[in-house]
Amino acid sequence: MTSAQARSPGHWLERIDPRVHIVWRGRWAPGTVEPARVLADHELVVFTEGVCLVEVEGATFRCPPGRFLVVPPGMRHVTYAGDSPVFRSCVHFDWTWRPGPCPERPWAFPPASFSRRQLRRAPDFVPKGVLEGRFAPSSPVSDLLQALEFRWRTGLERDRLSCRALLLEILLHLFLPEAASRSVHAATRGGELAFAAKAALDRMRPGEESVTDVLGSLGASYEHVCRLFKRRFGLSPLKYLTGSRMEKAKWLLREGGNKIAWVGSRVGYSDPGYFARAFRKYSGMSPSEYALAHSRAH
Repeated sequence: MTSAQARSPGHWLERIDPRVHIVWRGRWAPGTVEPARVLADHELVVFTEGVCLVEVEGATFRCPPGRFLVVPPGMRHVTYAGDSPVFRSCVHFDWTWRPGPCPERPWAFPPASFSRRQLRRAPDFVPKGVLEGRFAPSSPVSDLLQALEFRWRTGLERDRLSCRALLLEILLHLFLPEAASRSVHAATRGGELAFAAKAALDRMRPGEESVTDVLGSLGASYEHVCRLFKRRFGLSPLKYLTGSRMEKAKWLLREGGNKIAWVGSRVGYSDPGYFARAFRKYSGMSPSEYALAHSRAH
């Protein structure tokens, strides 16, 4: 079962209410092998560094960065790390809420196994088999997983209950990216596309993506998105992004002790000279003048 099949009409994701059992993230050394095991629950595995091979009941899934799998209970699987370090995030969960304690150890290494009664199978409306797919570099999935792990590790009941909402958001980003883009595109007259563009710009990682690519992935032409954005917010997407980066640069300069080149690189400018000119145009003073004025003010 592919993620494309999982996104078939029917909106099964509207019916899930996930419950988190275990959250962990970590790095593997090249060549690491996790031996054969069987799960009692479902495991979401998200790969963000290196390449893994995952064999599930004889089927092999190649998992480079930006890939994810959901392995269901009762299926024997083995994971192999490639020739470079691997970083992955794993979440054990149920698709819907179940009362009672979470399973303390939802995995068994053969010859140990689970009985049929111990397997926490998905509801009938959830697609069967291994679910797998990809997510874009601009997706907030990695940041959401980091927040999920942090909240889970606190051990506080409130934080762990809130992990349900975080996992639901992660699953929606993984399984509904194309559908979300189509929905946004269909609602452009109401201004939703402009807000989707703003959200995409807010998620951009400095120096890793272009405005053209990010806005062009929203289901409409770049030019059309720019027109809607300017109509809604009163400035172009590029000027909005520049303003956001310059305000972050001001914040970093006010901290004191940060070198101008480092501040520029942190906000997406690899050329210190170009950053200095852009900062002066935006703020009316050079980065060094701004940092000095702030230190004098305090």
